[in-house]
Amino acid sequence: KYAMSNNYLESKLRFYNQFQLNEYWAGSNLHIQMHTLYGGQHIHSHMFLGQIYNSLINQEPFKMSGGEQIREYHHVDDVGNAIRIIGETQESGVRNISSGAPEKLKNIAKAIFSHFDVIALLYLSSDRMNENDNRDLIFKKPMELKDIAFRPTIQNIIGWLEELGVKNVTRS
Repeated sequence: KYAMSNNYLESKLRFYNQFQLNEYWAGSNLHIQMHTLYGGQHIHSHMFLGQIYNSLINQEPFKMSGGEQIREYHHVDDVGNAIRIIGETQESGVRNISSGAPEKLKNIAKAIFSHFDVIALLYLSSDRMNENDNRDLIFKKPMELKDIAFRPTIQNIIGWLEELGVKNVTRS
């Protein structure tokens, strides 16, 4: 139901379903599913972290739901390592990249806005949450990725935002 709530998620679901229906294609190709990425020099302004970034840079209010949704955020380099490991297995089919360590969106937002001393810009529960959003499904870390130490989400997102030029208000 959640996937049907927006076009992007619906397209991902349709692709997955087509992949599963075509045994020949699924048997000779690899379909990797992953969570949200961060890192690098580009930030997507329409996504959660991009909206936070814009709020911090422009010192504007950030309005969000109550933030009970859980998400996994992975650094691009960690995912690159995971893809390499999965590719080396030379298996086909659907494979998932997961750390098994999701965070609530409100915890991510609170930590970020607190770190930059602008907690007053954060408005929790000002937007409605999609009733079908994930609040409790935790994906397990695949055994083949057991040796990857995914970076701790919150502290590394904060470090990435600093690399992108966000400064602490009281220290800048």
